[in-house]
Amino acid sequence: PGDDYTEDTHDISVAAGSVHEQKESEQEHIGLLFGSAPRGHHLYYPCQLAVGVLSGSGSSRLFTEVREKRGLVYNVSAFYRARKRGGLIALYAGTTADRADETLKVCIDEVNRLGQDVTEGELERAKTVLKGRLFTTGDLPEGRAGNMMEDLFLEGTAKSVDEIAEGIDSVKLDQIGEYIEAFPPNPLTIATLGPRPLEIPQ
Repeated sequence: PGDDYTEDTHDISVAAGSVHEQKESEQEHIGLLFGSAPRGHHLYYPCQLAVGVLSGSGSSRLFTEVREKRGLVYNVSAFYRARKRGGLIALYAGTTADRADETLKVCIDEVNRLGQDVTEGELERAKTVLKGRLFTTGDLPEGRAGNMMEDLFLEGTAKSVDEIAEGIDSVKLDQIGEYIEAFPPNPLTIATLGPRPLEIPQ
């Protein structure tokens, strides 16, 4: 990081708000966005793993609770993007118009529950998935080169694949709660595409 870096400096900020694009359809597309940790922050890896608990595999919470148990969506996922001075987490759910309100509520409930009851098993599964992606990308020259350039630009140094894996492995369960406390998932921004706008439940 540069000399002017401080962990409480954020160039990416997420404001509460909503936007809707009208489309006459039986489907409703829902996007949620909230702020997160920047690159170089000591909670960067806990953030990645929190998102891994939420999304990223067939045993993740969004897939299990929103799709498998309730059958609300045909697609649901979340991803994390980090920059020098801020980060964000985005969630997408594709559902039918008549199930949109329940889908939104369950997704928000799962986001809010993330800091409360993550298990060691969930954390270990998230580590396995994240490291699997890391090593798969690292085996491809173009993928590894891209990651090195991003590391250099955002953190001032290029980490080896083994260093990143060690960072992932070093995360303890209580750091997930520490991350959520430091970067609570609010305010939320919501974007919808479909027959009607949705409002974030109060």
